[in-house]
Amino acid sequence: MSLLLNSSFTGASSACLLHRERSRRRRLRVPGVTCRQGSNDDRSDAARQKQSPLLLDRRDILLGGLGGLYGVTAGPKVLAAPKTAETKSKATTELSLTRVGEFGTTAQALDASNPLRVIVARPKKNRKKKEKQEKVEVIQIKDIKVTTNETARFDVYVAVPYGDLAGPDYGEFAGSFMRLAHRKKEQGAKKKGKLKLGITALLEDIDAEDADKLVVTLVLRTGSVTVGGVSIKLLQTDTPAVI
Repeated sequence: MSLLLNSSFTGASSACLLHRERSRRRRLRVPGVTCRQGSNDDRSDAARQKQSPLLLDRRDILLGGLGGLYGVTAGPKVLAAPKTAETKSKATTELSLTRVGEFGTTAQALDASNPLRVIVARPKKNRKKKEKQEKVEVIQIKDIKVTTNETARFDVYVAVPYGDLAGPDYGEFAGSFMRLAHRKKEQGAKKKGKLKLGITALLEDIDAEDADKLVVTLVLRTGSVTVGGVSIKLLQTDTPAVI
C-alpha cells in the first residue's frame, strides 16, 4: 500500500508540475509587438504605431538568424540587415573607381590640382629570382621639361588597377623628381630630363608581381613640368642611374 501511495503522489506531482509549465509558457509573450491582419483596422498607421512600438503586418516575415534581424515584407518598409564597415568601405571604393587610360604619344603638362594617372603595361610578370637578379624593373619617365630658373618637383606612385579602373588611393610611393632653381635667371627653352625608378622590390611588397598592368600617378608638388611619356621596362642591373 505504501508503494501505491508513493506512486500516486509522485504522479500527481508530475502532473502538477507539467500544468504549471504549460501555464508559464502560455503567459510568455513578446512585449510591445502587435500583429494586424488585413486592413480591417480603420485607425491610421501613426495611431497604431503610437499604441505599439512594434507594429507588424501579417505579411511581414521576421527571420531571426545569426548576426542580426532580417525582414521580408510586401509593404514599403523593409527591415534590412545592417551594413558592416567592410561592406560600406567596399561600396565606397566601387563608387570612387575612375577609368584610367594610357599616356599616349603627346606630351602632357602636370597639374597640381589634377594628378596625372596613366595605366602602363609591364614587360613581364611573375619573374623568377634569377631573372630579378639579372634585370631590374623600372618606371621610366622621359622628356621631362622644367624651366631652368625655378624649382620643380613631382612624386611618383604605383598601384594595382581594377581592370582599367583605378581606386582613390594613389598606392605606394616609388620616388621623386626634383630640380632646384638656378641662382642666375636665364631666358631660354626648357631643358629635357628623364627619371628612372626601380620598382622590383616595391612590387613584391604590395603583392603586385602577377599584375599585367600598373597605375602610375604623377603628383606635381611645385614648379612647371611637362613629361613626354611613362613606361615600364626591364634593364640590366649594372645599368647606371637606376634607383
